[in-house]
Amino acid sequence: MTLFKINPEVPGGLGKNTRYDKSSSPWRVTHFHAAFEGWLGGDLMAISPVSFATEKLRQGLEASDLSGILGFEDIEITYSDTIKYLQPDVILPPIYRVLIEGKQGVDDFCVIPNNQIVVTKKALDFLAAFNLSNAEIIALEAETRF
Repeated sequence: MTLFKINPEVPGGLGKNTRYDKSSSPWRVTHFHAAFEGWLGGDLMAISPVSFATEKLRQGLEASDLSGILGFEDIEITYSDTIKYLQPDVILPPIYRVLIEGKQGVDDFCVIPNNQIVVTKKALDFLAAFNLSNAEIIALEAETRF
């Protein structure tokens, strides 16, 4: 099975209202606050340890038969002074957290221990219909296991 690691666009940082459940290891984000510094139009984004997607990608994933996506959650978004200055006219589409719970070698989407997204060729072909122009996509060796 050919796998691909995706390093999506990183549009900012964790906002001050991000909350964690520290009773688990690794800590689990219970409330995600994305502080946007800029947006280059990507449909798939990440601010470690959270992946998130535009409404367009969410709808596509929900209608697909791809495995490994548990669901989606609302997120809190704020605009930094940087984005207000550099992109004053930017209007973000609705954006949702993507809950990836897949298992490597079984599902189309999974997350490896350093919070990077790994997808199958089938998932990568599906994602080609969306804007991933600012994402780094790396083919992994077939025997690579995390």
